[in-house]
Amino acid sequence: MTGVFVGADESKITILNLTDPTLSSTARRAMQEAASKAPEKLGAVLNGEEFVYDNLRVSQVGVFLRDQKLGKLKSIVTRIARTDVVRVERDRMELTRRAKVVIGVASGIAGFLLILYVANSAG
Repeated sequence: MTGVFVGADESKITILNLTDPTLSSTARRAMQEAASKAPEKLGAVLNGEEFVYDNLRVSQVGVFLRDQKLGKLKSIVTRIARTDVVRVERDRMELTRRAKVVIGVASGIAGFLLILYVANSAG
């Protein structure tokens, strides 16, 4: 199973299963953002708590975005026994996006410093 890491304890790992083709890109982004902002609260839903983040509501009844049901809780938020986990990997595309942002920011700063250098050299 492929998913987004939410949290872990001694015996299990909690992940978001966002591979369901019926989930919209908006729903995937909302779930990923919720998991990054409050992973412990999202994981606690499996213990019976309700979690609300912006327009996202996750409870034992299901996962809802703007009151539209996205799916059943256990099909989206899943716990896996640590002994059943074979491999954990980072999303290579996510690292690539971050690298592009860093390169873009560094290029902008370098260009600005070059302009300042040229302006000071000319004057």
